Amino acid sequence: MGEKVESTATVTNATAAGISEFEANPNMRLCSVLLNGFNYIPWSRAVTLALGGKSKLGFINGKNPAPDDGDPKFEEWLSKDQLVMSWILNSMEPQVAEIFSYSDSSKHLWESLKEMYGQQNNAARIFELKKEIAGAYQEGKSFIEHLGKLKGMWNELALYRPHTTDSKVLVQRAEEDKNFQLLASLDSDYEDLRRNILMSTEMPSFNNICTIIQREEIRRKVMHSETKSHTVTSESKAFVVDRRKGQRDPVKCDYCGQPRHTRNRCWILHPHLKPKNGRDINKASTQSEKAVGPHEKAAHQVTNEDSMIAATLTPAAVTSQLLQVLQKMSKPEASTSSTNSWALISQVTQLLQQMGKSQTLSLDASSASLASGPDHGEDDW
Repeated sequence: MGEKVESTATVTNATAAGISEFEANPNMRLCSVLLNGFNYIPWSRAVTLALGGKSKLGFINGKNPAPDDGDPKFEEWLSKDQLVMSWILNSMEPQVAEIFSYSDSSKHLWESLKEMYGQQNNAARIFELKKEIAGAYQEGKSFIEHLGKLKGMWNELALYRPHTTDSKVLVQRAEEDKNFQLLASLDSDYEDLRRNILMSTEMPSFNNICTIIQREEIRRKVMHSETKSHTVTSESKAFVVDRRKGQRDPVKCDYCGQPRHTRNRCWILHPHLKPKNGRDINKASTQSEKAVGPHEKAAHQVTNEDSMIAATLTPAAVTSQLLQVLQKMSKPEASTSSTNSWALISQVTQLLQQMGKSQTLSLDASSASLASGPDHGEDDW
């Protein structure tokens, strides 16, 4: 509501100052191109043309200075100056206009804009325009459309590079053109370097640009070699680790499925090999077994069938069977039949032989256990 009252008051004051109602609109824009901070040259050109057409150019170039405060014409001048300032602010992007919204006069506003944006190095925009002009093609557009695009870029380039006969300016432009051609020929990997050179306050010389590019190239080679060396080292370490892991093929029993021992050392098949106190076993026995040669290992190997005989035919069991046979021999039926007698005598002989064989197998197994030690690395699984 306050802005509407202020706008109405400005229109009233402007009308009283001899300004038409159409020109007294403070919300009017001077041009279709809005200032965004990067297009100051074409924007300022469009604004000066618009103000010149309204006979208001003197308010920004200092030719129409402010009268004294006591002068009766001060109010009329202030009304026109504020109207010009409103037009200029409306011709900016909102975020840019916010920066200059508290300017004291249109002249102060114009000088502030020129100081902030007019002193910038326009090399980046000139480089972009030249690159677009060199790469402009019709590409199916009508000739009028294609020509209009080219003329727009030519006109904008003329704003940055107005016609001159000054030899120094011409030499400087020729040097800039060489710099632009060199930067445009670089690979896309140098985009950051190219942008930094173009956005510098003062364009470096051709030799300085070449030096900067060479330094960047050397830096990239060094960084690439270090990265490659680090990658190769990491891959080598990973390969060594994987290879070592591959060599660690654990021994596994094919009977019980438990690791770190074989079938001929399995405590399930050979209970007599299990020590009294399994936690006090020297775990280095596995290495001692590996040190035993194949001939010695074959000499100590015990088959599954013989081990079962050694485990089941204990002295008490053999003695019990002998007593049973002797009792049968003492019966009358055994004495009457020679066949039965010979059968009982053969049975006794076999029991005695098996008893001797079990003792021999137990001694051999004990010797093998003492020579190589137990293989079990687990705690009495």
